[in-house]
Amino acid sequence: MAGAEPEQLRHSDAGRDAQPHRHRRVRAGIGEQGDHCVGRDRGRTYADAIAESSNIGTIEVAIKVGKRRIYDMLNRYGYGRPTGVGFPGESAGVTLPYDQWYETSLATIPIGQGIAVTPLQMAMVYATIANDGVQVQPRLVRGVVQPDGALTPAPPSPSRRVVSPFVAAQVRGMLVGVVEDGTGTRAQIPGYLVAGKTGTARVPNLHARGYSTNLITTFVGLAPADDARLVTLVQLYNPTPRVAAATAAPVFKQIMQYSLAHLGIAPTAPLPGGPSIGEMRAHALPKPKPSPTASPSPAATPAVLPTKSKTPKQP
Repeated sequence: MAGAEPEQLRHSDAGRDAQPHRHRRVRAGIGEQGDHCVGRDRGRTYADAIAESSNIGTIEVAIKVGKRRIYDMLNRYGYGRPTGVGFPGESAGVTLPYDQWYETSLATIPIGQGIAVTPLQMAMVYATIANDGVQVQPRLVRGVVQPDGALTPAPPSPSRRVVSPFVAAQVRGMLVGVVEDGTGTRAQIPGYLVAGKTGTARVPNLHARGYSTNLITTFVGLAPADDARLVTLVQLYNPTPRVAAATAAPVFKQIMQYSLAHLGIAPTAPLPGGPSIGEMRAHALPKPKPSPTASPSPAATPAVLPTKSKTPKQP
């Protein structure tokens, strides 16, 4: 979804760009995929496809975006290469070269088959969405504590823009929908707007083609979604039950809730009985820029004191 063009995302709630539940199977190239979503047959938009984990909706978006752009976006987000964190033995994951993509790749790679990524890579991508589209290289060490107790901060990590602030904000809004009214409701944290996504991946056979019966469930998310401070990823191997909504999402909630309290991050969303979900989701979207005003005279006193600039988050 984060690889879609801004113009496609502007109309993502217009009811005409994606119809993920109208058909239970969809063709991509010479292949065909069915759906395993847990939705209520309500889906008509990109946001619904994400909220209900619709394979068909995701593939329909992939067909619109196109094979080349999906490949380019995977590279821009950093999949298929080490993150640069410097951890010994870090895996680069597996992404196929473009000339090895098949016609069926549009029906497999967008839903997580035919590609392998590390938890750190996934967390880095979500941190990019949290940072309004700017990716910051992760690091293990925040700084060095000197003998006198003073902290010498580590050098700033390199950063680069991956997607526009508009695209990042639209994706955040969709991920809020997952938690508020989709497969991730068990990741909700009272008082905080949470954005995230469930995932269930099949484990490949080590010594044969295809996949085994083993599963990995994942929940990755950020909070507070309207002013993100933390990204957390939970991954479980063969849990019971075998769905992320009932296993990884509740664990994410416990970890994130503790972390928010431990760091003293104040609640940003109303408690039950407050504004509607639609109003809450709007907090994750871009704020309109104020109209330009005339510069004050040299003798004028500024009406607002300067504030600290926002520091990009790191996974």
